[in-house]
Formats: sequence, structure tokens, C-alpha cells
Amino acid sequence: KSMDTRCVTDATEDYGWWRARNGCGTAEWLAMSHFWPTMVPPDQYFKDHPDYFAMVNGKRVPTQLETANPQLVALLIEKSKEWLHASSWRASVPMEFNDGLDYSMSPESLALDPPNNPSYMGIPSMSDRLVILSNQIGESIEKEFPDKVVSMLAYTHHTLPPVKVRPRPNVAVALTRSWGCLVHLMPRAKDPKSLIFWQNLEGWRKVCSRMYTYDWVPIFWAGGLPCPLILEYPRALKKAHALGVKGNYSEKPALSDASDFVGDYIEWRINADSIRHPE
Repeated sequence: KSMDTRCVTDATEDYGWWRARNGCGTAEWLAMSHFWPTMVPPDQYFKDHPDYFAMVNGKRVPTQLETANPQLVALLIEKSKEWLHASSWRASVPMEFNDGLDYSMSPESLALDPPNNPSYMGIPSMSDRLVILSNQIGESIEKEFPDKVVSMLAYTHHTLPPVKVRPRPNVAVALTRSWGCLVHLMPRAKDPKSLIFWQNLEGWRKVCSRMYTYDWVPIFWAGGLPCPLILEYPRALKKAHALGVKGNYSEKPALSDASDFVGDYIEWRINADSIRHPE
């Protein structure tokens, strides 16, 4: 058995084939990035269309998008089709909130949230909003691009599974560890944060048929400090595969193919053949 491994970045086609040729398990690419500023640049749209952007404290701000605006959704559909037409090797169009907490609190956006919406650090879950938008894009591209998908992250304030909607079959979700432990990747009873990721994965698997995982290996914002993940990460990949996850992405600092080669090598081999044992 092998995992359907797709690197979550917008690299060159030659690089994709280079990784595939060298046993990295990558042949096509799911883009799962903070792509909204590229699709709807604030410096281009905010002046004439402030209603495309989030309402925060009663004012429109050029941070997040106002996903409850039908005109904005129509623009995102148009931009999504342009993105897919531009390159045949793009397997998906990314649909993802920007980093930051300036989510829209307009009445229209709040109406998208489920009753008794769960919250984290006082901010309500954004999962239903993003799934609703991804489903709208997915439905719009399905006939023209039957082999493409809409890709989104389960990340920060949209880490929890949605409550009132389910992702369409052509919506792919990559679950991050933004709420969990970044060192103990396998579940450990003595580390409650190590359990959070797997609990969220189980919840997402109940509603989504295209689940991926997204990790930071090594933890690049820790100043390059070594972490004991060389065997921990591939063990987690095997467990995720056994649970039906389609593939994974490990976000790495530049040139980590050389600096973390041992970890990468084991990861690639597990991705190519998940029956193998990391040891």
C-alpha cells in the first residue's frame, strides 16, 4: 500500500518530478496556502469594494474576506477557474483564511455559524464558514474540472470539524497540529496535547472523505533546534494512513532536504510504501 502523497505548495513542475524520481512520493500537488491576498489583493479591491472584506468592530478592514458576500464568492469562483486553467499540473485551488484573528463579525457572517458554535480563546470556530465557501467553489468547478479539488486547512480557529455542513467530495482538508503537541506526534496518555490532533482527525474523518495531514517537521520557528522526530513522524504517518488519510505534507525550512535528510529519507520511504517500519 502507498499513501496518496501530494506536496502542499506551488513549486515548479520540474521540482515535482525530481522529488518523484528520487522516491519522495510526490507526483502532483495540492496547494493549501493563505492564498486570499493573491486572489483578492486588498490594494486592488478594498477601495472600491470594502464589502468584500471582513467587518471588525463595525468597520470593514482589509484582512480576512467577507465570505457571506455573494459578489465576493462569484469573484473567487472566477479566480479559482483562472488558477486551474493556468497550469494543468495544479491538482487543487486553495481556499484558506489568512493568518490573524480579524474574522468578520458581520450579521451575514455570523449567520453562517452553527448554534452554540464552539470557541477557542474567545473566538468562535470558523470551520463551518470555510467549508461552506469551499463547497461553493467546489460545486462551481466540478463540471469543468472533474479531476481537481478545492483544498483547505483545518488550522487555528478552524481546526475543529464543522457542525452543520460536510465538505463536498471534491473538497480536500489538511489537518494541522496548531492545537496539539509538535514534538509528541503519536498519542500519549501523559500528554493531553498529543491527543488533540488525533481526536480532531477522528472528527474530521466522520464528515470528510479527502483528509490529509499537515505538519511542521522540523519545527522551523524554533531556531533550527533539533527535535526527536526522525522516528516519531513516520510512526505518525503510518497511523494516519491506517485511519484512511490520503496523504501528508511536512512544511520545512528552505534547504531542509539537505539539513534534515535522514528524517526526510525515512518519511519518503514510508510514503512510498506505508507497510515499511520506520525502525
